Amino acid sequence: MDCTGPWDITSKNEITKELQTEKLDLLTILDACLGWVKLIMMKIKMAKYTAHLFDIYWLYQYPQPKQVIYNNGSELIGFEFQELHESYGIGPRPTTVNNLQANSVIERLHLTLGNQICCTTFKGHNFSKKSTSLYKPVPILPKALYQGAIPTCLLNSPFEWT
Repeated sequence: MDCTGPWDITSKNEITKELQTEKLDLLTILDACLGWVKLIMMKIKMAKYTAHLFDIYWLYQYPQPKQVIYNNGSELIGFEFQELHESYGIGPRPTTVNNLQANSVIERLHLTLGNQICCTTFKGHNFSKKSTSLYKPVPILPKALYQGAIPTCLLNSPFEWT
C-alpha cells in the first residue's frame, strides 16, 4: 500500500473541446500474491481519510490480509491508520527509511502508471467532479491505466466478477 501524486491529469471536455489539467492524488493498494490492484483517488492525504478508504475499498471487498507493507508517509503512519490495523488484527509492516525498495512492486506500478498518465488524454472524465463529502465513495480510475503495470494470471479481481 502506498500513496502517490499529485499527478497532472489532462482531460478533454467533450462539449467545449478544451483540454483541462487537474491534480490527482492516488492511494494504491496491491495484493502482491495474486496481483489484484486498486487505485483510489484521494481528496486529502491524512491518516484518517486513508484508513477510511482502505476500509471501504479493500477490507469490505477483498480477503483480509495478514499484514500490510507500507512506507513511512504521514498518511500511512498516523494513529487512525494504525488503529484500523489493530482492530482487524492486521500486522503492520512499515518499510525502513534505509530500505524504501521493500515496497518495490508498488513503486514499479507507480513508475508505469506515471508513464501512462503522462501520455494519455482522458475523454469524458472530469476529475474535479468529486463528491463534497469526505466519506462518500469517490470514483476509481479506469482499469486501462494500470493494466499491464504488473503481471497477473487473472483477468479481473474478485470484486469485478460480481
